[in-house]
Amino acid sequence: MTIDASIRIRIARPSLDLAVPVDQALLGRLLSAGGVRVPAHNPCWDAHGVTPTDPDGHRLVLSTRSWSPGTVSQR
Repeated sequence: MTIDASIRIRIARPSLDLAVPVDQALLGRLLSAGGVRVPAHNPCWDAHGVTPTDPDGHRLVLSTRSWSPGTVSQR
């Protein structure tokens, strides 16, 4: 596999921004680097975001929904 060194996705500092629109520039960079937009395993994720794969085939869920600790129901 040849990696194009001119295409880089850099995260200066790990962060998680929820409840905002999916960053289309980030999505574009993922796709131009060899990623593919795919259907999510959970339809809710497609309704509230987008699921691309990275160039290695790992899925990433970019969500537009917020989340607060303690809101997950206990079963």
